[in-house]
Amino acid sequence: MLLLLLSACGKSNDNDAPGNDYSTLFKGKIWVGELQYEGSTAEPYSISFDNNDGFNWQEYSDEFSGKYKIDNDKKELVITFTSGSEVTAKITDNDKLFEFTTKTTYNWKLLNSELDSATFEILDNTIWSGTEIVLIFLQAPKKIYGSLVLYSEKTSLM
Repeated sequence: MLLLLLSACGKSNDNDAPGNDYSTLFKGKIWVGELQYEGSTAEPYSISFDNNDGFNWQEYSDEFSGKYKIDNDKKELVITFTSGSEVTAKITDNDKLFEFTTKTTYNWKLLNSELDSATFEILDNTIWSGTEIVLIFLQAPKKIYGSLVLYSEKTSLM
């Protein structure tokens, strides 16, 4: 009986326990990483998750959207693009994704992904100047992340 009690004792890892809610890693958050199209070099991408089940994906070539779901028991994220392409990834305990599986007719794969920990300074209504250049950031309407006006001595703002 004593042996049975000792074998039943042990430290549990809360991150591995079924029922953990991994949605807090994604809802309202931005993740960044690298992807690679066949025959090309790696390029950055970002994916912004909304508070429901939608996402917005940005990369060099375009912007895409779709739905996401989290399987807490499997520690898995599944993102499905409106085109039908799908990516499945395992969730680590240190805010990263790994073991990517891509179902798509396009030849690309994810190389890495992690929670974006960068903080962003709001540039609306600021002016930054340097040698022969002035950057003026105007307040942007919703859904546009900023407006940039370039100015040099050879051009005017009007």
